Amino acid sequence: MFNEIYIRDITRRNRIKNIGERENLLNILSSSIGSLTNPEKLRNTFKTMKKSKIISATIKKYPDCFEDSFKKIIVTKDVVQPHYDEYGILTVNIYDFLLDPK
Repeated sequence: MFNEIYIRDITRRNRIKNIGERENLLNILSSSIGSLTNPEKLRNTFKTMKKSKIISATIKKYPDCFEDSFKKIIVTKDVVQPHYDEYGILTVNIYDFLLDPK
């Protein structure tokens, strides 16, 4: 359920291409709750533990994506093609909302 809704929504709305790094960062952040950290420390963790060359700017961007990850949906009674606007809000008709769990 977590991957289906939360992670897929984050990836789709933020157009994240490197899914593996995103998952690794989420796991690292989840396991270090309560610890002070910063993008440079996380980059070093990636470099030593995951042998990744992710840059600090990318690491800095991902938590913002996680923070703004609640699904935003407008359900209409009119027949409309499901689409996302520039703010990541999905507009969908009631039929697709209830019967098509995309």
